[in-house]
Parts: sequence; structure tokens; C-alpha cells
Amino acid sequence: MAQPVPQSESPHASSDADVATEPVAALDPSIDLEAIFKYSPAGIALVDSQQRIVRANPALAEMLGYTVEELTRLTVPQITVPEDWEAEVAIIKAGLSSSAGKFRTDKRYLHKDGTVVWGDVTATIVTDASGQRFTLGIVLDITARKNAEKLLSHNEERFRLLYERAPIGYQSLDVDGRFLEVNGAWLTTLGYERHEVVGRWFGDFLTPPYREAFAHRFPCFKREGQIRNIEFEMVRKDGRIIIVSFDGLIGKSSQGEFRQTHCVLVDITQRREAESRLRYQAQLLEQIRDAVIVTDLNGIIQNWNPAAEQIFGYTATEVIGRHIDLLYFDQDKEGFRAQIAEPVIQKRAVGFIARRRHKLGHEVMINLSLSALHDEAGKVVGIIGCSIDITERFNAEAAIRQSEAKYRQLFESSISGLAVHEPILSSDNRLIDYRYLDVNPAFETFTGLRREDVVGKTVREILPDLEPYWIEQYEPVVLRGEPVHLENFAAPLNRYFEVIAFRNTPGQFVTTFTDVTQRRQSLEALQKSEEHYRQVAESNRRLLNEVNHRVRNNLGSLLSLVSLIQARTTDVPSFAASIESRVMGMARAHDLLVEADWGDIDLQVIISRLLQSLQHIAPHNVTVRVSGPALPLDPQHSLPLAMSVLQLFTNSFKYGAHRSPTGSIEIVWALQGEDPDQPVVELNWIERGGPPINGPIKPSLGTELIQGFLRHQLGGQCELRFPSEGVHHTLRFPLSPSATQKTAAASGE
Repeated sequence: MAQPVPQSESPHASSDADVATEPVAALDPSIDLEAIFKYSPAGIALVDSQQRIVRANPALAEMLGYTVEELTRLTVPQITVPEDWEAEVAIIKAGLSSSAGKFRTDKRYLHKDGTVVWGDVTATIVTDASGQRFTLGIVLDITARKNAEKLLSHNEERFRLLYERAPIGYQSLDVDGRFLEVNGAWLTTLGYERHEVVGRWFGDFLTPPYREAFAHRFPCFKREGQIRNIEFEMVRKDGRIIIVSFDGLIGKSSQGEFRQTHCVLVDITQRREAESRLRYQAQLLEQIRDAVIVTDLNGIIQNWNPAAEQIFGYTATEVIGRHIDLLYFDQDKEGFRAQIAEPVIQKRAVGFIARRRHKLGHEVMINLSLSALHDEAGKVVGIIGCSIDITERFNAEAAIRQSEAKYRQLFESSISGLAVHEPILSSDNRLIDYRYLDVNPAFETFTGLRREDVVGKTVREILPDLEPYWIEQYEPVVLRGEPVHLENFAAPLNRYFEVIAFRNTPGQFVTTFTDVTQRRQSLEALQKSEEHYRQVAESNRRLLNEVNHRVRNNLGSLLSLVSLIQARTTDVPSFAASIESRVMGMARAHDLLVEADWGDIDLQVIISRLLQSLQHIAPHNVTVRVSGPALPLDPQHSLPLAMSVLQLFTNSFKYGAHRSPTGSIEIVWALQGEDPDQPVVELNWIERGGPPINGPIKPSLGTELIQGFLRHQLGGQCELRFPSEGVHHTLRFPLSPSATQKTAAASGE
């Protein structure tokens, strides 16, 4: 948030992170920083080059547990987790020295009570009017998000450790039979590294005959949903062939659609070799690692090897001569001959997972293989049972199923929308699209999109008009594993969404979101309402001020007019006629201002409208040419100028060009003056073709009024000339600053 200093320096020493080389933003003195600091919901701080917090708003103070006064007595290192400071110096130094001259990072702050507060910090260098540099930081409190991410990461790590540490091999295949995941026991069994396996077809690791068998059996597996004791010959990395037994289930979505396989595997190469030695080397049972139990066709135990003693707890002396059902739980004791003896006699070999009872009474899960024992004549005289203790594997598989069920329950019951995506990258490694792998019911509620219409399709297929930022903003998540928190509008869905996105595994990312449309609409409506009432109040205030100002000015002008006319008239009728014509002129000028809503009026509009309103009383219709640049005038200038032009028209009606049918008037104006910021308006009134002018012209009431308007209300001057061919008057007055800016804008400068 601030320009950091090395840990070894004083908190008030100059910082070596003050490295911005690009031009920095200047603090605009017109910006109301007090209002920004006071009302912003985000934390804001201004930090000088000594790392002192010179300004802080209430939101930041509340976030860190201080008052604003307490916070401005501290330095940035004092509110930073100490072990983070050195790394933060490097991050900020790199950010501020970049071409952008700013940086953004997640930062750990120390709360006043000693706890850690996480902030999403955006900082840049600014300067004040004197050129002094500061760091302006904006901080969003993301502590809740960080805690949620930590909890999610912990749960994912527990699930990963479960299958990574399992003593049996585990693998997961996609719908095409390609590896999605394998655990450490699998890699140990086959001798490969993980990156050599994931993404490859399972058949690549089988011998040719079993590769063909897999291609035939895999569709059956997906259709039936499970396999038991399926064996394959697999080729280790060192070229050695092993026999592996698989048990597995199909993971399906809530709609029953295939998602992935979950299989556990056991290398049974040694067991098969032991069975071979049992048949061809005088059935040397003690050399077989599996538990080997031989019974007659009635189930009486004839032979019991050491492995059986280890698995079931009985010694050979304790069990030989007794019925095999001593290993059965009471509810399982029925049907030995029908379930075991007869199938073995008919099929010669039977294999399945079975539950057995240990001598101590607890359950033992075994992978049981049964085969017929023949006498010298080839007659079946007994049953050979080979058992592998798969209790741990079975429990691990059950735990995996339970974990998956918990994950699915959490996924399905979440009140936030959840979606799992597969990113799609361009050839230059940019995120250009993503495919939906799974969505939860809340997703359907918030978006109105059905799961069956979404899963397996890309977002561009589903929403072709979706704004590009809904793809671009996920690129840091996909490429660098950086979680993002954003809020934006999705036009195709006409909704605002607040989204948190994170990468759950390489090649996938997850979005969790809520619909904040109502909140945003309420906020926007409130803001519009506040702005509307503010504008109404401001408009009323300005209107009252303007009315007061106009009334006072008009009364003053009227009083001056009365005094001037009184001095130039000798009787009441003349006074009344003169005052009436001028008051009517003021009324016409006021009509123009009212029509313009007391705003700016262009000079050409003033002249044209006055000419139209007076044309009916003119003795003759004369040619009037009006030209000049666009010149918007405010009410303070337009009213006296309108009165002056009105008086010029009146004089023309009485004495000038309007007295002759061949008369003409040319009204032309321009901006004069060397200083473009303080131009002077020069308006020339030229009459020709009127009655001839003989001798000098005495000042009249009209000319005095014109000079009075120019001098006292416009701050200008009037030059009245009466050459023999007509009239040539020049009016000059300075243009107001606001009119100067508007004139420049209208001319495109």
C-alpha cells in the first residue's frame, strides 16, 4: 500500500522502493478528497516517502481497528506483518518501476488487536500541486475470502492425501479410457513418473492381447458400472510384465451420466507365480504369500499355510479338521456347497471379494480365489482357496466413496452457484474459451440454464454474445493459479454476478458465484434518486438566486431608465410613451431568456428574434444581413445586449434605414483582442439607404441608453458614427470566461 523501506532501516527513512520512473499522476485540486476519503467503502491511505501515513479514511481505520487519528500517527511497516515486509519491498519496487507505474498485490496487515487482516491492495504514485510525491493506496478487505480459500485447500489436501498415501494403487480414467489421475502406489508398482502417465490411454501400458481385451471390456465397464477382479498384463517402465487385478466403480453425475472411473489395483504377479508353483512344485503352500486354505468338498479344512494364520489369527493346529465356516459370520454360514463347492467343480476356478471373521472377532476383507484340487486321476477332490487381505484397500475405497459423496453433497447443496470448467487455450497460450464439466442446482437457478444443456459445451457455444471479460478475467487463474474476485454484468443473462474463481487442479478451474443483480439495481436506483434530488435542490437554489439577481438587476435598470427618461422628457405623456416602449423592450428580452430557460442564448438568435418581434411595426421591410461566429451569451450579458440591439432597431424605425423601402442593415460581429483567454466582442451596426443625414447628430435618449448598457452592465464602450451615407455604430465589450470556454468548444478548438 505504501512505498516500502528495507526492514533494517528506520520506518521514517527514505525508501529504496521509491523507484517509479514513469510520469506520475498529479493530485487534481478540484477533486474533493475529503468526500472520497470519508464515504468510500474501500480503505484509502496517502503515504509520504518517509512511509508515514499522512491521510487515511474511516474505512481503512475500521478495517485495522484504529481511529483515523491513531492510524495517521503510524507508518506502513508498523501495520504490516513483519516477516512479509522484505518480500513486499521487492514486489512494490518491481510494480512501481514498471511502465504502468503502479502495482496490485494481496497483503497481510496487523490489526490493532494483533490479528491478521488480508487486503487486496492497488497502489500508484501521485503528486500534489507542489510536486511532492505520495503513494495512494486503495485496500479491499479480503480476509473472509482468504479464510475460505484456506479451508477449501485444506479439504482438498485431505482428500488428496487419502488416495496418495493409500497402500494400494489407484487410478481414474476419463470416458475415452485416458488417465485423469494415479496415486503414488500405482507409480511405484509400474515404475513411472506421474507426468509420463496422466493423459495417456490405459491400453498403452498393456501387452498387445490385453490391450485388445481392454478396448472390448471398457464399454461394458461403463455400461455395468463396476468391475471385480479383472486382471490385465501390464508393462512396467523397465519392460517387465506384471499381472494386475482391478476392482472399480464408475463415478457418475447426479443425472447418472459418466464422469470418471475409480479403480483400485493390486499387483498379483507374485500370487499367480505362487499358484503356478503350487500346482507344479508339489503345492509348496508355505512359500506362497497369500493365505492358502485347502478343504474337501464338504468344507473340512485340510491344509492351512502360515499366511492364513497371519490373516485370520488361527494356527494350523487349531483349524485343520474343522469346517471352514469357523471363518464365517453367523449370517453368512449357509450355502457353502452351493456358493463355493459347486461353482468350483463346474468352472474349475472362482474369484470374488469376501467377508471373513478373524479369530478375535473383527471383520477381514479378502480377495478370494478358488480353484479345484485334483487327484492323480484328475478327479476333483477338494478346493484350494487363496486369499489376499484387502481390508485396508477396501476401507480406503470406502473412504474414497464417502469423501466423494460428501463432496457431491456439498456441491449439490451449496446456495452459491458452482461450476467446474476445462480451460481452452490458444496456440500462444491465451485463454480463449472454457468448457463446462459440471454445474450445481444453484447454477441453474441463477443463470436459467439447465445442466444438461451446459455440461460438455463451451461458454461461447452456450452464450455466443457473452462479454469477452468473462473469459479474459479468468486467465490469471488458469495460467498462474491466482484466484480472482470480480463483480460484473452478463448481458446475455441480464444479470450482475459476484464471482470467485480458483484453480482446483491443473487443467481445471472452479467458479463460485451469486446473483447480485437486485443489490446492484437497488444501489443504482438509490444513487440515481440521490442524484436526482441533489440536482433538484441545486436547481431550485440556483433558480432562486437567479430570480433574485435578475429582479434586482431589472429593478436597477428600470430605475436608471426612469431617471434618464425623466431628465429627457417634459410632460407626462412623453414620459409614459418613452417608458412604455423601453419596458416592452425589456419584456421582449425577458421572453427570450425565459424561452432559453435562463440559460445561454446565441447572439444570432437574440438579433433574429428581436427583428421578428418588431417587424410588424417597421415602416418598411428592409434587407437585414446578420453574420458572425457562434457566440453563446449568459443572461448577465444577453439581457443588456438585447436592450442595446432593441434600441438600435428602434432608432432605425424612427430615423434610419427602416424609413426607406431601399434601406438595408448589416449586423456583423467578431472576436477581437490579442489574448485568446480574454477576447473582446466587436459588433458593428451599419445602416445604408435611409434618409440623408445633414449636420451633426445630437445625442438622444436612445443613444444614451445604448452607451449606458454597454458601459455599466457589459463593461464595454460604444462608438456612434453618422456618416452621410447612413449609420455605423461599433459596440465593444469583453466576453465572460464561461462564454469564452463555450465559444472555444463550439469552434472546435
